[in-house]
Order: sequence, then C-alpha cells, then structure tokens
Amino acid sequence: MNRHYAAFIELGKALAREKGLDWEIPLDGAGVAQDGIGWNLTVVVGDVPPPSFYLRDLGTDAKALALVNAERIERGLAPLPRRPLSTAWQNLVKAAVVEQLLFRRNTTGHVTQSIARPLRVIATCVDRQPWELTIDDLHVAIRIGRAVQATGALGDQVAGIVKVVLDAQHICNAGPLYPALAVPRMRGKSAITAKHTWSPDKLRDDIETRKRSERLPERRAFWELARIVMTEKPQTFMDDLRFAAVRALIVTGMRAGEVALLPVDWQRERTYLDSRGQLAGKSGGISTSLMIRHFAEKQQDDEADSRILRESTQPVPEMFRALLAETLEHVARLTEPLRATLKLQCETGRLLPWYPVDSVVPVVEIYPRLTGNPFWSNIERETFIERYRESFNPVVLDELHECQHERRRSGNLRLDMASLPVRESPEDGDA
Repeated sequence: MNRHYAAFIELGKALAREKGLDWEIPLDGAGVAQDGIGWNLTVVVGDVPPPSFYLRDLGTDAKALALVNAERIERGLAPLPRRPLSTAWQNLVKAAVVEQLLFRRNTTGHVTQSIARPLRVIATCVDRQPWELTIDDLHVAIRIGRAVQATGALGDQVAGIVKVVLDAQHICNAGPLYPALAVPRMRGKSAITAKHTWSPDKLRDDIETRKRSERLPERRAFWELARIVMTEKPQTFMDDLRFAAVRALIVTGMRAGEVALLPVDWQRERTYLDSRGQLAGKSGGISTSLMIRHFAEKQQDDEADSRILRESTQPVPEMFRALLAETLEHVARLTEPLRATLKLQCETGRLLPWYPVDSVVPVVEIYPRLTGNPFWSNIERETFIERYRESFNPVVLDELHECQHERRRSGNLRLDMASLPVRESPEDGDA
C-alpha cells in the first residue's frame, strides 16, 4: 500500500461519514450486500426515484468472470468462483463512488456504470492489489471488458477509469499508466469547428458523416417520422405524448431530456422596440416573439452540481408558434392528473397519498389506482374507449368513474371479474 491510496481511502471514509453511510457493508459469499441494499445512492444525493441506484455488489463481475474462467479452462486451470473482492479493492470502489458522487457531483447512473463497474472488472481480471497494477494487467482487463459487450463500451470505460481514478489519485506504484496504455478510445468531442462558415449543402452532407452518426436517422426516415407525428392519429395515451415530444423536438431543436423536463409554465413572450421606443412591428420588424422556458442541459460549471437544473429560454420561429403552443397546451391538459398525483406522492412520500395510513378503502376505489384499469365493473366499455381515444381527455375518465358509481348505487351493476377479491379455498375437511 502507498500513501496516496491510503489518503484516497480516508477521503472516501470522511465523505461517507458526512452522509451517515456505514463504511463496512456486510456481504454474502458472492460479494453482494446481505441486506440487499448496501448504499442507496439515489437517497444519498437527494434524488427522487425512480430510478434508484445502489452500491451493493462488491464481488467479482459475473460476465467478466465467465470470460476469465473460459480462458483459465483453456489453459487447464480450475475456474474461479464468484466471490467478494479483496478488502483493498472494496475500499477503492467505495472511495471512488463517494468521491465521484459527493465531491465531483457526477450523476448516480454515471457513477454506478462508469466508475464502480469498471473497477470491479479490473479486480476480477487481475490477481493484484490496486497499487500493484501494471500495464499488462490493465491490457487484460480492457480486453475482457471489450469482450463483455458487443460495442466494446465496457473496455473503453475500463481504460477511462485508469485516467479518472487510478492516475488522478496516484493509486498505482507504477503510475501514471494511462499514457502507456496506447489503446484506441471511442471518439469523444468532435474536432469540427466553425460550422457557421459552411454552406448549407456542406452542412447537410456532414450530417451523414458526423460523429455518432448512428444516432441520427436517415433523411427519408426523418421525413417519415415528421409525417407520422404531424398527420397520424395516436392510438394510445403514451403515443400521444410521444408524438407531442417529437413535434417539440423538431420545432425547437432541443435535447430529448430538455423536452421531457419542460415545465407547465413554459411560455414567455419578448417584446421588441425600435430606436424611438415604439413596437418594432410598426417599423417593419417583429413586435413580439414566443420564447420557450426550459431547463438547459450541459450548462454546469466545472465545480457545479450536475443535478442542478439551469433555467434558460429559447426563441421559437414564428412559423411554428401556433403548432408548438397547441402541442404543449394539449400535453399540459393530458398530464394534469398525473402531475397532481406525482406532487402528492413526493410531498407525502407515499404511493397512495389520498388515503390515511390506517384507512380501509373499498376495492372499487383502490383497484383503478393500483392497476391503472379504469373499468372495475361489468359495464359497456366501447363507448367510453372510443370517446377517450378521440382526444385522450381525462374528463372522460372522470365521467366513467361517476357512471360506474351511479349504477352501483342504484343496484344495477356487477363487479368485473378482474376486480373481485380472491377468496381462500376451503381446507380439506371443511367443505
């Protein structure tokens, strides 16, 4: 052990102590937390699930171990069982997780996938302590990591962890190791600059050859997507929301995450005046323009928390103003009940916030909320389904709910078989 490794572990323990985390996690024979939880990283950083991310697996990586064992069998060696990592590797994984999460403020998803797992892969592939690693050990881990996934992403993450953790914290006695790896990495930031100087034809052609071109649809596929979301009628509630999201993406050019996080209070208007203080429209310009309020991604400072949303505004082209306003107003109307429910759940911390904890709720009340099925009675459904699919207006669901209760109160209604409570069958001899 060297002093840099020891100092990094002490930093991790101090950060964990500030958050009330128990450094020692009891593990089973495979290296998984005995309580099934370990560290709930989502709770540690104050995020709202779902999703929830945990650090509870401090054993060898199952997929990497399978490849390692296959090579051992070819050499006539006995396969290794899945087991907990050594104490030194466990401490390094935990220290790296809390340092990246609480000090560098990376996201929980990034920490679990790009920090904890690559370190576990290295520990699985080599029989050395962290400070004893050599270039040959890392080449083996990168090769195994690339073989685990068809894209080779895990191998790339293993190479990245050498630079981000092992070299950055001077963990290895033989460091720095990253410059000596000499392995090709996946392409990062594009080297293309000054695109504002390009002609429109060159810009269009560059779309086909730009970095990560697999993320972009072909031109024909894009126009087919535009035709679908602009002219076709959605068949389900989720289709309606997806169509609206794609229309907003096409009109604004924003990122998918920015569209998904658009607030209800999105609309802003900007007024333009001429040099005489009058509306610019009177002088041949534009008097007002529509601005869309959103939370811009990738706007954080180097030392800022990556989970903080940065409010920003973006102008909307005048030709798309009516389309965007109609689309977002439609989404706000559809999602109003969902947003009200989510707000109550976050405020109360309960799944069913409408009822007291000790209350007894009729099955006809609880069934739609637990299953998502609004039909709890044996009622004619086609009329309501057709009306709802016309516009997915939540008012139709309210009318359906009241209609079922009204017919139930009149005694002219039977429960649907799916909503009937399950009765215990009589035991032998009790029939």
